[in-house]
Order: sequence, then structure tokens, then C-alpha cells
Amino acid sequence: QKSAIAAQKQNRVEIATFDSFFTTNVLRPHGHHSMGCKTAPFLVHGSEPFMGGFTINLGKFPQSAHTLSATFDRGNWEFFSSFKNSKTKIDTKLATALVSRLGKVGAYTHEFGRYWSYKVLTEQAHILRALARRYPQIVIDEAQDIGPSHGALLDILAAAGSTITLVGDVNQGIFEFNGADGRFLAKYHLQKDTDAQELTINFRSVPDILNVANSLAGRDDKPDRVSPSLLNGAFFTTFRQDKRDDLLDLFGAMLKAAGVSPKNSVVLCRGNEWVNHWRGAEPDQGRGSAKYFAQAAVLRDRVENYDAAFTMLIRAVLGLLEKPPADLAGQLRKPGADQEARAMRRVLWKFLRDETTGLPAASLPASTQWQPLLLARTKELLEQLTTISGISAAGNMGNRLSKAGLSASPLAEQQSTTRGTAAHFRVDTVHGVKGESIDAVMYVASKEHARELVAGPKTELGRIGYVALTRARNLFLLAIPEGTEKDFAAQLEAHGVKRYPFMDHTGAVLNESCKNTGTLGTAGQSEVETREESVEAGYHLPAVCAAHSSQEPTEFNSPPIRADVTSEMRTARTAEERPVKTWTPPETGEWYPSFSELSAREIENVDYQISVVNRDSMVAVIAPHGGHIEPGTSELAQAIAGEDLSMYIFSGLRPGRHHRELHITSTNFDEKRCLDLLSHTHTRRLEFTDVRIATTQKQSSSEGGTLR
Repeated sequence: QKSAIAAQKQNRVEIATFDSFFTTNVLRPHGHHSMGCKTAPFLVHGSEPFMGGFTINLGKFPQSAHTLSATFDRGNWEFFSSFKNSKTKIDTKLATALVSRLGKVGAYTHEFGRYWSYKVLTEQAHILRALARRYPQIVIDEAQDIGPSHGALLDILAAAGSTITLVGDVNQGIFEFNGADGRFLAKYHLQKDTDAQELTINFRSVPDILNVANSLAGRDDKPDRVSPSLLNGAFFTTFRQDKRDDLLDLFGAMLKAAGVSPKNSVVLCRGNEWVNHWRGAEPDQGRGSAKYFAQAAVLRDRVENYDAAFTMLIRAVLGLLEKPPADLAGQLRKPGADQEARAMRRVLWKFLRDETTGLPAASLPASTQWQPLLLARTKELLEQLTTISGISAAGNMGNRLSKAGLSASPLAEQQSTTRGTAAHFRVDTVHGVKGESIDAVMYVASKEHARELVAGPKTELGRIGYVALTRARNLFLLAIPEGTEKDFAAQLEAHGVKRYPFMDHTGAVLNESCKNTGTLGTAGQSEVETREESVEAGYHLPAVCAAHSSQEPTEFNSPPIRADVTSEMRTARTAEERPVKTWTPPETGEWYPSFSELSAREIENVDYQISVVNRDSMVAVIAPHGGHIEPGTSELAQAIAGEDLSMYIFSGLRPGRHHRELHITSTNFDEKRCLDLLSHTHTRRLEFTDVRIATTQKQSSSEGGTLR
């Protein structure tokens, strides 16, 4: 009985997107009254053949209805035309006449769907009352994406009695072109009887990535996660557009060092033009329906996006039918369509999936092999569809599927899988991964994108970069154009983004496996070419790492990582050979007198590592002697801290290179992050003095000093 009651309650909770909620509950069941149509309203995308009759003349050429946008401003609807990334306000009477004419056949676009839903709820008061009673509580996630037209619908629902709860981050509003810039969310709590609560625990990203996000957004969110032992955090590197595979190789090497599968990573770009470049996409071929068939083949074979390929296939087939029903495209996309549409859908999916009897492979030469096969097989496909639906094929099939616009080359070359090419990685726009959590993210940015990112989420481009960063769970890599590092390196490092590949103070490149072992590698002439040869040849120089003789082999041994090297970077390759310029160890003392002295001569994440977890606990565990300094201290501190205490660990990754020991006495440990953590741990301070701790590692023991 209890399970039956729980199931009944669960069925009363509806989970949907904003638009689908209003489409399902308002527009489709009740929209025909306001739209004046005789059928259930249906969504159109602009590619339907009948849409050619619904245009508006705005000057040089007519624009299709699907290019218009609608927004709500101070109680009135306004309409805009979009062309080449520019929006122009158009006469309201002209626009509403076109929208109404389209509505009379039952069609609406995404933009007009919100317009008609608003009309239904304001013209049919009983529908609004029923909706508010059915949904007394409405919770909206990603609320920074609410624009004026969304807000208008929420306002009338709230006025009718629904309680509206918004959850979102104003810094992630990246749909400004659609009026959704986060302002609705930012101002919503200013209304009467509205409470504002902050979410301050980040459950997604490792602390180093969260620190960068906090720095950019001016926040102080706390991490729920602790840093893993493998490579993690936020990094930047440089790239050249004509050396795409070099950057992808480097990203692949970082994934291996981080223990991340390429399947759990993504390469992000600002727009579709960049996405196509980094996917290695070829230019579109064909004209008319042949072009859409070609795009479907590429989406299937190259991108492996069957859903998008099916949508493109529908578009191609509709152009070959004689007067298809206006809502046929929507029926074919909808799994719950009538029996006839389901039968057509099955035939189309079979045609798409089978390259031997259906849509030919994109790897075939387009004009000589792919097009003849397409023509013959499409005729058979249309015969099957006519038998099912009675819709006849249009005439002039040979002209509609001609070789015009097709070249002798394949639609899509087969990708190499021998290197870190785009075949291994998902490549998408930042908008395409909105709301996702991804293990590793590489954001390929232009100079303008990088400039806006480091300035913080104040503009849409800045927020786009912020969204790219905050998708990442373990690893984030920002790729900026070669030559721009002088403009952004200092700002990025100030935000906590580290340069990659790692380099020491002489400019020598350090392999990630060197970082893990804490040793600099040595490479003989037989192992790698000289720096002079690599620079003259225009190649990236591989950094080769050899494990320190006194240590066990590392668990992760990443492949060579390429990095740009100039002739000024020619230096000795081993720790012993590397010159120590102005530093001379003091005559007395076995460790550095202060952290400032240490950090000036040792390299973070190469010679030492710092891990901070601030859980706002009244107790903090501080371990300033770990790793090579006093083996076992780091592990002991983690065991003590567990999940309830704040923790600070300073770990030496190897013995000091410029001093007898990479060590600071705990009574003079002045590292800023340690002091910051202690300043936050102010409720109670517990001090243990003269506690002797014995640790054992590999059958040898060492005693620690005073623990405070």
C-alpha cells in the first residue's frame, strides 16, 4: 500500500523542459482555440516545404517566418528579424499578421510557441486557473536562461497562485541573443514575499578548478571534492589553427596523465564554424534534397550523431514528396505518432542505418559512386513510403537528386585513428554542453574569447568562457592562439590557471610523468633531437622523462608532450646540470627559513605540491611536512581529516634542488594558503604540542617533529 501511494505521488511530479511543459499542458490541447486552426498545433523548424509560403518582405528579399523572434517587453509583444547575427525590430502589425496566418494552419515555431501559450492563458482564464491548481509548485533549474517571453508566462502563473522557485547561476547566462542574460533571475528575489538562498557548495569540480571559477566570478564557494592524486586542475596552452593535431595530441596526453578516458572529455568552441574546423569537417556538397542526404550521411558516418542525421533525412525526403501534410515532419520525429507515421518512421530509420542498402556511405566518391547509389535507393524508399501513406513522389527525381554541387572526392574522408585526432574526442559548442558535467574539457578560444574570459562573467563572451570552465570535473585546458600568451599569461596565472606543459625557471619543458615522480628527465642525443634541430624543423620538442633511480616507477607514464620551444630556452637538461644563478645556500640551517625563499627557487607542482580543503570546520589539520620531507605525513593528515575537517598539506615531491632539504620549520610556516585556512578556522583552535608521531614506510621508520 505504501509503495502504491509513493508511486501515485511520483506520478504527480512532471519533469520537462520549459517549452515542452507549456506545449504539453497548454498549446497542443488548447491552442487551436486561440490560433483558429482545425488541427492540433504542431512545431515547425523552417525546412518544411510549405513554409516557403510564409515569408515577410523586409527589403531586399523576403524572410521566412522561422527566422523571426518574439519577445515580451512591458506588457507588449515585439518581433525581430534575424540575419547574419544581427536583429532588427519589425512592425508589430506585419509580424502578428504572419504569425496568425501560420497559426491558422496549426503551425508554430519555438519562438511563436511561447507567444501562443501566453495568448491561451490570458484569453482562456479557466485554463490558467486549472494549470495553477494542477501545478501549485514549479521549480525551474538553469533559471539564468529565462528570457522576457519565459518570464511573462511565469508571471501570470505566479499571479494565478503557483509558487515559482528558480535555481540558477547568473554567471552562466549565455543566451543573451535570445534575451536570456540572467537579469530575470538576478532581480527575481526583489519581489515581495520572495526569499533568496545561496548555494555555496560545489559538488562537481576539483578544488583547483573551483578556485579559478571563484576568482573569475568573485565568489567564495567551497568544494565538496578533494583533489585526486593524478593530474587535475585548470591549465592553459597555445595553439596554431594549422596545427590542429598537435593540440589534440597534447590534450590526449593530459587525459592519460589524468586517468580520463577520451569518451569522457570534450573539445569546446564558441560557434559552429570553429566546431567544424576542429572536427575536421569538409565543406557541404550537393544542392537541394541531395545536399540534405549528403549532410545526413556525414552526420551518421563522421559525427556519429544519428538523431541529427535522421532529422536531416526527413528534410531531404519531404522535398521529394508531392504535397506532404504540413505536420508530417513533426509526426515522423515523434515516437508516439499514429500507426501510419510509425510505419514510415521505421522505414526511414532502416534506410538511415544500413549503408549497404540504404543511405550510401559518406566515404564514397560523391559524384561518381555515392550519387548513383543514392538515386536508385531513394526511388525504392519513396515507393515504400507511398505504399504506406498514399503520398506520391514528386516528379523530376533525376533533377532533384542530380550531381550538381557534388565533387569527385568523398563527402567525408575517413579519419585517422593513429594520433589524437578529433575522431577520438567529442567536439561541440559551449551552448551544446550547457548543464553537463564532463571529466575533462578543452576550450579552444580566440584572442577575443580569452580576453573576455579573464575579465570575468561580465559579458556574454565572458560567461561563455565561464560555462566552459565550470563544465569540467577534473581537468580544464584553455587553448589560446600562439603569440597571445604575453597578453594573458599573467592574468590567467593570477586567477589560478597554470601554464602547460610545465616549465622550470630556465624554460625547460617538464613531462607530466616527471611531475608525478618529482624528477627531471634526462634525454641523450639518441633519444630526442636537439633543441636547435627541432626549432629549425618547425616541430614541437618532445620532453623525455626518466624515473629517478631511488624511486619506484610511477603508475602513470604519459607519452611525450609537445611544447613550443625557442632558442633562448636551450639549457642543461638535468637537475644537476641546471645552473643556480643568484641563490647560494646559507652556511647554517638545513631548510629554507621561509616559504617566500622556498617558492622563489622551487617550482610548485614540480618540486612541491599544496592541497587545501576548506570545509568551514572548527578544526583544521595542518601537515607542512609531507612527501619526500617526512614520508607518511601526508597520508596521516588525510586519515585524520577524513570528510569532516578542513585540511592543508604541503608535500615535497622530491628533495630540494637548491637547498639541502625542501623543508620549512613548522614554527615559521608562512605560506599564504595555510594562513588563510587558519584565519577561517576561528571558532575554536586546538593545539597539540610535543606530539611525537612515528610513521612507517617500506619497513623503515622516521619520526616527525612537533605537530601543531
